Parts: sequence; structure tokens; C-alpha cells
Amino acid sequence: MFLDRLRPAAAHAFLGRTTVALAPAGQPVQWQPLPAAADPVATLLQQATHAQPRARSLNLWLSGAFARPFVAGPLAGVRHWHEVQTVLAAMAPEATGLAGPCAVWIAGPVHREAGLVVAVPLALLDDLQRQAKAQALRLRSVRPWWSAAFNAGLAQAPAAQLLVLDDGEALTSLQGLGGTSTHAATQWPAPDAGQRTGWLARLMAGRNLTPQHTGTVRIGSDHQPLWHPLNAVPFGAALQAADAPAEATGA
Repeated sequence: MFLDRLRPAAAHAFLGRTTVALAPAGQPVQWQPLPAAADPVATLLQQATHAQPRARSLNLWLSGAFARPFVAGPLAGVRHWHEVQTVLAAMAPEATGLAGPCAVWIAGPVHREAGLVVAVPLALLDDLQRQAKAQALRLRSVRPWWSAAFNAGLAQAPAAQLLVLDDGEALTSLQGLGGTSTHAATQWPAPDAGQRTGWLARLMAGRNLTPQHTGTVRIGSDHQPLWHPLNAVPFGAALQAADAPAEATGA
């Protein structure tokens, strides 16, 4: 299920810790802020069941609160793919700050060179499968929202060396575009508006980058993709220069 193939006919859903959203085909996005004690998975799947009683499948996008990248490799002495996965899964909690055992998705031959790894808590994936089955919903894919935002941002700003993907509650930053990954991290919770400029300035300084080489892709508040449909970012998105003023999201 994790990072499975997207299905165009399925509705899109966004799962965060503080906000969930549903985008049924041809309908406006339905954003729902969550109380502190709410169960994000239960809230989102119940929303999906009520909003589309006949459409029983979802493409699920995770916020950086749940799906986080890190850079790993090369892994000396590791020969088999199963060993690679075992080593990276063991590294994931400390590398990302996620709690408990994690499932990992590996982008590239990390046994030979540094590459990108995506981690998601196993407990979350198990909970999603259990609750989706109880609601008679089929999860067609489970992916980080920032992965779609990254692809779109790179398409619009191919010269960018660092992209910051802002999903409204977490900031995921990736460097090493089009080559070996050199930086991948998620800041959760995201700094507030007053701290964000300083956070970004420190990030750029630490990577020896300038605003001209950095961009930010931010989640939107409606379902009006700003990219070609083949490279669309669910829930809207906008590419900004690194020094653009931060604004509140529609979430």
C-alpha cells in the first residue's frame, strides 16, 4: 500500500495531525481542523465515507508530521536488499524523530551511495489499514504530500538547489536535486510566522545557499492545481521565492 500507484478515479485525501482534508472528484476541497484530542485517521475516513458513499477508494497524502525523509548511505558491508531495508528501518526513528518502528521506502541504491529514504510509522499504516477496512474504504496509495510538491516545484524551478515543502503543519526541506541527495529533513511542528524567516535563513546559511537557489512550495486552500494535470499537486500549491513573506494557509 505504501507508495502504491495513484488511481485517477479515486478521491484525494490529506492526513495531518492538526488538519485533514478531502477532495472528492469534481468537488471543492473539504478542510477540517482537528481538536487536540481527535483521532486524525478516524476523522478523515469517516469524512470520506460520508462525503462519497458510493466512491470507496482514496489516494492518501501524508503531512510531514507522519512521512519524513532522511539521507542514508552508502551502507558498507550490506549486500542484500532485505538487509538494506532492515538497517534503514532501524535508523529511521533517530534520523527523522518519528516514534516507534517505521516502514521505509528507498529511492536509489543507498548501499552504494547516499540516497533519499522516506519513513512512515508502522503503527500509522496498520491503523490506516484497520480503520479503512472497517469503513469499507480502499486506500489506493499512501504518499507524502511533499513528494508531489517537490516534483512540481522542481519542474517550475529547475535551477533550485533547495526546496522547502510547506504542508501547513510541517516543513520538509530537500537538497541535491537531480543528483545525489545531500540534505533531507522535516521540521515538525513548523515554526510560526514570526520564526519562519529566521529558520529559513539558518537553513540556507548552513547549506551555503542564497535565496536565488532556494524555493518554497506551499499547500493551498482549494483544489485548483497550478501545475499540468500530469504533475498536479493535490490540494493546490504555489511556488514562492525563498524570501517571500509567509502567509497563513487555508487549512
